[in-house]
Amino acid sequence: MRVVRITRWVFSLETLFIVVVVGALVAWNVDVVTFAEVMAVSVGIIIAFNSARVASALARMWLDVLHKRLETTLVVIGIALMLIWSFSYESIFFVTIFLVFLLYAWDSRILAGGAILALGACPPLLLFDLQTNAEHMAAYAYYFLAMTVLLQVVELWRDSKQTSGKMEENRNRESAVI
Repeated sequence: MRVVRITRWVFSLETLFIVVVVGALVAWNVDVVTFAEVMAVSVGIIIAFNSARVASALARMWLDVLHKRLETTLVVIGIALMLIWSFSYESIFFVTIFLVFLLYAWDSRILAGGAILALGACPPLLLFDLQTNAEHMAAYAYYFLAMTVLLQVVELWRDSKQTSGKMEENRNRESAVI
């Protein structure tokens, strides 16, 4: 019974999401190509959220946000400072994503997927003579890739720190046995 309720709730959110997107596009009086692009991304988002693996990952992320209060507070303070200092919304988005993945120690391969998606969006944009949008997407791909590399370095550092600590404990145990 509970699964049926959750499914109905998700379908109602999907419908609301599509209605809001279509309403915004109609209100902004966008051209057909932009409308098709935004609708394709919207459908992709809905399909992604319906995947069981993505749903469980999002649930774990939400639990991290709720349970790690210090990290959540730091992210909120960072967003507030960026708003006070008049950062562009694009900068706020990318810096916040980096902070969130850094502080919560989430898997940085997700950002690599974002880089691949952003890079994959460039050829269709160039095909439709949307040079400026393709350049923006290429820059976003670079941002995601740079964040991925930095987070991989941090992850490697964290792992080496944990591994060296375990190796030292094992040496101490071995010396105590001898």
